[in-house]
Amino acid sequence: MNKSTVERKNLSWSRLVNFAAVVKKGGISAATGGDPSGVALISRQIAELESHFEVELTRRQGKGIAITATGDQLARLINDFQRGLDDLRAEVKKAPVAYSIAGSNSVLHWLVLPKLKAISDALPTIKWMLHHESTTAIGEKVTMGEIDFGLCIGTPNPTTLKRRFLGNVEYSVFVPESLGGAADVAIVLRDCPLALPVGGTLRESLDDWAKKQKVALNVRLEIDSYLQAADAVARGTHAAVLPSLAAATMPKGVRSIPLPAAVAQRRKLWLVWTNRLLRTRGAATDVRDVLVRCASM
Repeated sequence: MNKSTVERKNLSWSRLVNFAAVVKKGGISAATGGDPSGVALISRQIAELESHFEVELTRRQGKGIAITATGDQLARLINDFQRGLDDLRAEVKKAPVAYSIAGSNSVLHWLVLPKLKAISDALPTIKWMLHHESTTAIGEKVTMGEIDFGLCIGTPNPTTLKRRFLGNVEYSVFVPESLGGAADVAIVLRDCPLALPVGGTLRESLDDWAKKQKVALNVRLEIDSYLQAADAVARGTHAAVLPSLAAATMPKGVRSIPLPAAVAQRRKLWLVWTNRLLRTRGAATDVRDVLVRCASM
């Protein structure tokens, strides 16, 4: 054992865990719920860790703190170690080992859940934790070790992430049979009651295309979730523009008409992870391979 590490003061599990919580929550007050005694305790513990490692882990930023690059690195090591301990405890108790997957609500609902039986059959000792996150948050949380795997539509920013291409996500108009059988996109968008996003890139592109085509969109329901729009389609009340993934759970009688490329460009779907995850968690490589095989489109 490294005597210099053992003999140095101000290192303890509680200090490390509390520091990781500060990094995860984004500040001392957030990690303690604003409790004054908790703020004082963790502030002292961070100073003690900085004394132990002889390096700055945080720095002042306005009324709060910012985490230094070394602080981020330490938090990742703590998260990895915690997961390793959880895995060991689960293995000893023969309990399921937990792995987390983050993605948008639509990806989790239309890609992961329909294939969860096949994934679970291939990995029967794994317990799954699903998290709804944006692509930016997925990249950050996978990098920090807060999430094991991410499913990203579009490429996440961190260059440290490893990734595997799963397929292209395209967009179509989904039309219930109760709204007729027109095959032309312009006619469907003009004549059928539509459930469309309140805003966003897709809505802007659709509005621009309709203006150029001199088509008046028959918007009857504005939503902030693709799942809400899909529910309206399934009930037969509206047509909706949805990711092609939605076809996985649509009832019989719902047809889809691809949108013109000028309206919605296809976007790439990636599985992302870190090499650190594969090194520190025994089953991570198998989990990655099964996710790639089962989630590929």
